[in-house]
Amino acid sequence: MRFSNKTMLILFFTLAALLGGCGIQGAAHRPAEAPDRERREISIYITNDVHFLAPSLHDMGQLYRRLASGSDGKNIEALPALLGALSMTVEAEKPDILLVNGDLTFNGERQSHESLARYFEELEKTGIQVFVLPGNHDISNPFARGFFNNELRAVPSVSPGEFAAIYRNFGFAGALSRDRGSLSYVAEPFPGLRLLMLDSCKYTNNRTLGFPELGGAFSEATRKWIRGEAEKARRDGALLVASLHHNIMDHHPLINEGFTIDDAESFQDLLAGEGIQFVLSGHIHAQEISTRQREAGAVYDIATSALAVYPHQIGVLTAAPAAASPGPSSERSSAWEWRYAVKALDVESWARVVGLADERFLDFSQKSRDYFMMVSGNMARRRLSTSSLSDEEIEALSSLMGLLNSRYFSGTSYLNAQDVPASLGYRLLQEHDYEFFSSYVRTIMEDRPPRDTELTIRIPER
Repeated sequence: MRFSNKTMLILFFTLAALLGGCGIQGAAHRPAEAPDRERREISIYITNDVHFLAPSLHDMGQLYRRLASGSDGKNIEALPALLGALSMTVEAEKPDILLVNGDLTFNGERQSHESLARYFEELEKTGIQVFVLPGNHDISNPFARGFFNNELRAVPSVSPGEFAAIYRNFGFAGALSRDRGSLSYVAEPFPGLRLLMLDSCKYTNNRTLGFPELGGAFSEATRKWIRGEAEKARRDGALLVASLHHNIMDHHPLINEGFTIDDAESFQDLLAGEGIQFVLSGHIHAQEISTRQREAGAVYDIATSALAVYPHQIGVLTAAPAAASPGPSSERSSAWEWRYAVKALDVESWARVVGLADERFLDFSQKSRDYFMMVSGNMARRRLSTSSLSDEEIEALSSLMGLLNSRYFSGTSYLNAQDVPASLGYRLLQEHDYEFFSSYVRTIMEDRPPRDTELTIRIPER
């Protein structure tokens, strides 16, 4: 989605207003009063993979715009509008907590981190509590760059300590516990609710390697710390929610290296053994819920899609006391019911509120989908361009790729059964093998349980 210079200037100044003039100083988190659990839910919004680039790091030139509208589907130019829509949603709906699970920045630029910290400070003025984690793009990133006069310019990144200092008001300063070997921490936004915020990133060798490591892992020392924090939560009768950037199980059979953490099965065993039935993750950019049955019970990995990528939706996790089980009150077991769903950000309403006249924002959902389908289709066209297929056949397969990818990334692959089998692209897939393209398309065509946009889990009271 390319925007005019006039639109980009409006977005630039709108974002500047969002970021405000406030600094990154402030009081650390203190546990708020617990919500009245008899009368209302605990509400947690989840987002990740923001990939934010500070406006001060580009001049809206051609190089920036080419990279911002990259072949991976990220829509960096639309981020000011998306952050504005997120602010409007938070102010109107007043959730209790916002979790931001990594890849906050484009490539770890210090200025991008500092700008986002100011944005989060403004967001917290609505009453929400914000908690952040790093992703593989965020720390010691050798690719940190600004884009000026159509040239790349190296800019400062941040160390692990600097990351924690910049975001100290968003989880680190008020943490109940911090892991010595990583940026993992435990926060208690309300009495009886604890957030197990897990730093799964590998950034120690980024400078030596000359690039940021994609994959994630947990050392044995960090795993021991996790066990200790889970035991404390059980002892204190606290509900525990676990978040991280990377995935703890494969969400795609072909795209998992660098996305699923190292030694994932033993980590699933750790969580199941500690009674942690689900984690909130990101990284893969697609909306996808997977589950594995371990000896101690089932574990779910709820991957929320990227803020910067269509359909630009956030996760909504709510907790409420479950209905009491039948029987005498002395024998009833209390439990909590966790419900996860997704919510698309309403950029159209935000655009009307701020007075944007650009149709690409007033019809953002459709325009963003069209853009993502075009990018996905172009990837297929490049792969198939050397084949013996006719132009009509290449276009049919590319259109199929765009449609399937848009549904896979939004978690709506179940819709494919309605219209895909009748398409020319599908018939071509049945008749021929196009190597990786065929394998990839077939794996995203079917919707495997559980449903990717909603989940309900009942957890006994600790």
